[in-house]
Amino acid sequence: MFFIEDASFHEVQSHMTISNHNNYVAMTTVNPDFYNGLPEDIRALIDETVEEMQPRVFEMQAEMNESLLDSIINDTDNPTEVIELTEAEREEFRTLALPVRDFFRDEVVGDEGREMLELLEQEIAAHQ
Repeated sequence: MFFIEDASFHEVQSHMTISNHNNYVAMTTVNPDFYNGLPEDIRALIDETVEEMQPRVFEMQAEMNESLLDSIINDTDNPTEVIELTEAEREEFRTLALPVRDFFRDEVVGDEGREMLELLEQEIAAHQ
């Protein structure tokens, strides 16, 4: 939601569908050579901090999304009809999208990309 509102997409579109198909995920990134070169106790502290902050990051994201969606809905200068998919509609969307994901994994990304996609899917499943 934050990007749609911040980039003013709602000012040039008359409809917006909320499908929750791609939630923004904040991640911690670091050069692996740097990270692996750190003492074990420092790496453990970083890992613990990231894990501890994850729930707060998701909470802040939900708060921000709710506020910005209200801003989009209440923008009388640029009215946008907001359609929120039901759980059944989202499930149908997901089912129809699976062959695309499989094609991407099997035909486009190669071994390294396939591994990254599988890790991402595991992380998503762990947080649902």
